[in-house]
Amino acid sequence: MATPAPNDPVTYAEFSVVVDHMWTLLAAFLVFMMQAGFSILESGMVRMKNVKNIMIKNVLDASVGAFMWWGFLHPCEGFLALRRTDS
Repeated sequence: MATPAPNDPVTYAEFSVVVDHMWTLLAAFLVFMMQAGFSILESGMVRMKNVKNIMIKNVLDASVGAFMWWGFLHPCEGFLALRRTDS
């Protein structure tokens, strides 16, 4: 892919890719913030001795969810993604 000159206009396809990536990053950020909020909510609902278990459960939930999304659902870079074979 050639580097565009400084005065070249941005094409719709390039702009669309940037907007798609920004939306995905924003949505992921919001999901992880909700995960932290639910962690705090759950910690307030249990006894002090169980708070560590709740926190570990939430960290594992977020970690497993992130790896599952990357491995199975990410369309381009996941380890199970379909690769283009035309060269």
